[in-house]
Amino acid sequence: MSNAPREPLRTARLVLEPVSHAHDSDLFQASLGSRAELLPWMPWAVDLSMDAQSDYTDRALPEWESGSPAFAITEHGLAIGVIGLMRATDTEYEIHYWLATDRTGRGYVTEAAQALIEWVRDVLGARRIVLHAGMENRRSLAVAERLGFTRDGELEGGMTGGSVAVFPAYSHHLDL
Repeated sequence: MSNAPREPLRTARLVLEPVSHAHDSDLFQASLGSRAELLPWMPWAVDLSMDAQSDYTDRALPEWESGSPAFAITEHGLAIGVIGLMRATDTEYEIHYWLATDRTGRGYVTEAAQALIEWVRDVLGARRIVLHAGMENRRSLAVAERLGFTRDGELEGGMTGGSVAVFPAYSHHLDL
């Protein structure tokens, strides 16, 4: 169980808020507007609906309690993406994220990830963060590089996206 408080994390330009139903409409609109860019990497982008968004949020609370927190990335009160962690062990987590297409290229994911990595190290005692990125997902590969992740190797069929049944990915890790 997680003893992590459900409190926002603040960065220079963003507020990472624990995912709640207050974000559903914004996240649904952001995902709809970004569907073409999300489909190759995010299996959930196939089924975009308010019901699917609400179901995701319904799962977020118990997942937080089990040690896998998810935050809405907000800019000026508007939810523009999600960043979160999946707990693998007491000290190892996998980071995941997506951002609205119209907000990419500004360093927001890197900024949010830096804050989340510091938080998970300090609050949950993480010692290793894993990141999987599709070999053709240039933006995620650049984020991993900027954050100082080390490439472990390749995962054959390691990820499934909406428009590609199975595609290879790079595995990265960051030791804290």
